[in-house]
Amino acid sequence: HNRNFTEENRPDKLWIPQDTQAMSDRIKYEEYFPRFLRVEELVITSSTEGANVLAYENLKEILEMWEDIESVNVTVDKEMWWLKTKLCQEQDGQGSPCFIKSVLGAWNYNLQTFQADGVNSYMNTLNTFLNTTGLQSYLGNMKTNMTGHVVSADALRVTVLLKSNDVPGDRNYEDPQSEKWEETFLDITRSDGLTQIKVYPFAERSWRDEFGAAIGSDLSLVFVSYVV
Repeated sequence: HNRNFTEENRPDKLWIPQDTQAMSDRIKYEEYFPRFLRVEELVITSSTEGANVLAYENLKEILEMWEDIESVNVTVDKEMWWLKTKLCQEQDGQGSPCFIKSVLGAWNYNLQTFQADGVNSYMNTLNTFLNTTGLQSYLGNMKTNMTGHVVSADALRVTVLLKSNDVPGDRNYEDPQSEKWEETFLDITRSDGLTQIKVYPFAERSWRDEFGAAIGSDLSLVFVSYVV
């Protein structure tokens, strides 16, 4: 007889009992409120602790990194997936056709637009954008001058919403298209090639990645204990 086997590699399926009250509550919650979105977050600082993340060279490297993120293409089941506007939640305005919240929208998330602004004008563009959008909350430890213009910040935040490709109610909690894209997204933001900035990324798959790594580490200790 031919039998088809499917490998199970999701830590929440492998290591969490499926008949617990917590799992039953989760299933009931998602019957009423299915997960339609995936949240991706970046917190970015200067590589020099306490330095201004809004310095020209820092923003330049951030936008160079963002170009790499927007160029990511992944293939799942012979179909290609990318950020704009295949994976992202669409929203007009604030510099992108995707739902992205960040001060980088001041230059439409475009490196060439930022460079055309120039070192002498880019902060004026940023302040005009902030006054229009009210995105000051996306700057950490922001400082202003006597006229109220932003002059520096210790950190900036980028929030991206992706559409969920999970099928509600099937109890599989899978989104292979977004998860594969997120894998490359995390690789880019953790790259050793970033010299001006330090990036602290989070993706929807991050909890599962860390949980799986922790379980794998514990299993190694168990195996070692048997050998000893």
